Amino acid sequence: MKTILELLKRLLASPIVKKAIASFGVWLAQFMVKKIFSPNNHKKSSKMEKGILIGKLESVLASALDNVVKLKGIWETFDGPAFKLVITAVDDNLAEKIPEPYKTQIRDMLTKILEEKDYAAACQMAAEFTDSLIDIPGIDDATEKMIFTGIFTVIAGLLAKIGTE
Repeated sequence: MKTILELLKRLLASPIVKKAIASFGVWLAQFMVKKIFSPNNHKKSSKMEKGILIGKLESVLASALDNVVKLKGIWETFDGPAFKLVITAVDDNLAEKIPEPYKTQIRDMLTKILEEKDYAAACQMAAEFTDSLIDIPGIDDATEKMIFTGIFTVIAGLLAKIGTE
C-alpha cells in the first residue's frame, strides 16, 4: 500500500496538476497586478530608485536567467547581456509605475530571493503581501496566509526543480 506522501508526490508530478498550479499562479499574478495598479492605490512615491530592482539585483537576475537558458553556438554569448538589457528596461519603465508601499514590499521579496537566497522568507513575505491584497470570504486571515504560503512554497519548489533540470 502506498503512503500518502508517495501519492502526493505522484499527484504533484502529473502534468495536469502542474498546469493547474501554473494557471492559478498566472491568475494570482494578474489579480495582484490589478490590485496594485488600481487607481485607489496610487500615492506619490519618493524618487528613491528607478524601478524595483536595486543595486546589482538586475545583474544577478540576468545571470540566473543566463544560467538556466542555454542557447546553441554564438547565441549563448549574447543571451546574458540581452537579459540584462530587457530586465533593466522593464524595471526602469514598467516597475517604476508600481506605487508605494507595494514597490518596497516587492523589492524586499526580490532581495530575499536574489541576493540572500532565502526562499522560505521570500515565500512568507509573498504570502503576507498577497494576504494584504486578497480577502477570501468566509476564511480567516490566518488560514488565508497558510493557503498563500503553501501556494508560494509549491511555486518556489517547481521553480527550483526547473532550475536544476
